[in-house]
Amino acid sequence: VMEYKPLGYKLGEVSRLFHNKVKKLANDNGISSTYFHIIGFLKRNKEKNITQKDICEFIKMKAPTISLTLQSMEQDGYVERVKSETDSRCTYVVLTKKGEELDDKIRGFFQIAERTMLDALSNDELMMLNNCLEKISKELEK
Repeated sequence: VMEYKPLGYKLGEVSRLFHNKVKKLANDNGISSTYFHIIGFLKRNKEKNITQKDICEFIKMKAPTISLTLQSMEQDGYVERVKSETDSRCTYVVLTKKGEELDDKIRGFFQIAERTMLDALSNDELMMLNNCLEKISKELEK
């Protein structure tokens, strides 16, 4: 007999397991989870001028930790720091070509984790789950 768990708890548990799967895939490939949060943030905001402070606020980590991580990422060739042309006090963090390739690799890890979830369900179950989650989302947004 399966024990009933509150829906919110179960959704959180599935989300946590999904992200742990992605983290493990990244770690197994020598990629720190902090790297993939920074890479993803930079990729999604590549049209904007992103500073180290922006990264700290997004990732919710202290400046010294992010500073060390960015130094490593710079040494690994994933990011570079570029001085602002209009304000010499300001430095932006930019994704390099190698960083964009790493983002593609990380996206692949998310796709693998997604495929693992999908493989557990039939097409009918997947459609039903999607419909249920849509209804729940709409209700919670009210």
